[in-house]
Formats: sequence, structure tokens, C-alpha cells
Amino acid sequence: MIPVPYCKADDTGRIIEYGSLSPYTFLYRIDPAYVYDPVGVTPDTHYVSDGMVRERPRMVLQRHGQQLSGLPDPCTVTINNQPYAVTGGQVELDFPQPGQYQVVLSAWPWQEVALEITISEPDNNETDPS
Repeated sequence: MIPVPYCKADDTGRIIEYGSLSPYTFLYRIDPAYVYDPVGVTPDTHYVSDGMVRERPRMVLQRHGQQLSGLPDPCTVTINNQPYAVTGGQVELDFPQPGQYQVVLSAWPWQEVALEITISEPDNNETDPS
């Protein structure tokens, strides 16, 4: 017997449970809160809207130096686990020290984007006048 895939979402459409049921269990677990027969569903890439499983849209970002544009409005930019609310669809990142920064962009229902941004040491090739 072939298992029956299912998923369940919260009120926002976030998938909170997914898997598959045996056909026997499926017959006794019919519930309008569940969507049956979704294939390849994961909470990272899908959500539920109007009772249907849909692919979460992907962000289309542009990066120019430390400026990111094309962000959903509003969204959250998390830098090294510190979240910042962003509105207006763009953000100018300002990193105080050289190093590697973990940046995560999130806005429901878009798929999260994780970036690793490396800020190099400033070029200090100044000539000593002495």
C-alpha cells in the first residue's frame, strides 16, 4: 500500500507538520486542517494558501557593495544573530570591523536568504615620510 503524503499549516500558512500516512491511518484522519497528497513539501520551500500547497517565492536581490535592494517590504535582516527590521525594500549594511558576517534576510512567505559577507582589512600601504 502506498503512503499518503500530507502537511498541516498554521494560520499564516507556515507548514508545521508534514510526512506521510498509511492508507489505513489516512481513512481515519481526514481533517480539513490537513492538505493531502503534496509531493516534495518542506517548510523551507512551501506554504499553504487557500487550502493549497504553494512554493514560497524566492527573493530577487541586488547587491552593490554593502547595499542590498529588492528586499520584500517589510523584512528582517539578521546579522550575526541580531535581527533588524527593514522597510523600504533596501538596506545599507554598515560593518564596523573587518571579518565575516552571517546575514539572513527573511520575510514571510518568501524563502530565507543566507549570505556570508567578508569585509577585508583596509589597505594601509601608506608611505612613511621619515
